[in-house]
Amino acid sequence: MAFIKDWFRHEDNKTGCRFIVVDAYNEEKILRYYERNGFVPLYKTDVIEKQYYDIPQDEPLKNRLMKFDLKKYRQNKISVKSFLVTTRSKDRLSLRLPSIWHRPFS
Repeated sequence: MAFIKDWFRHEDNKTGCRFIVVDAYNEEKILRYYERNGFVPLYKTDVIEKQYYDIPQDEPLKNRLMKFDLKKYRQNKISVKSFLVTTRSKDRLSLRLPSIWHRPFS
């Protein structure tokens, strides 16, 4: 999931996407997975979603539309570059620590 989010937010990606929308099975385990990954239902309740799609209220809703806002993603995310270990002699070890930066997106 992180790969997909990063791919759409990468500066080389010119798709112009703001949201990722999924059509998730309306099962507790699956909905929890998407919620843990920052997705929220497109409609506040399944009753409203049924009304929008003209599904009778007595019929089960098989899927829920969920969205993820890419603009909010990474606003506070910290990226870490990998560190480099080099040896200068048999006795010494040089360690260059990771460089950390914060780059807010607008």
